[in-house]
Amino acid sequence: MYDSNQSDNLSDITRWWVAGLLKHAPALTALCCPTVNCYRRLGSGVISKFANWGIDDRDAAIRVKNYNPKVRHI
Repeated sequence: MYDSNQSDNLSDITRWWVAGLLKHAPALTALCCPTVNCYRRLGSGVISKFANWGIDDRDAAIRVKNYNPKVRHI
C-alpha cells in the first residue's frame, strides 16, 4: 500500500483498490445501509452522499490514511 516513489505515497494497487470501491459504491450501499434509517442518513452531514475518496479526509466516503509504511489503512 505504501510507495515512497509516489507524491502521495500510495501504490498503484492501492489506487486500483480504491477505484474498485468507488465503482461499486452504489451496490455497497445496500450492504452498508441495510435499513431505511441508515439510508435516510446519507447526505445529512454525518455520512457522505457522494462516492469520493481522500487522504485523511473525514468528509470523504472512502478515507485513506497513509502516514508511513507501518501506519496505513483504507
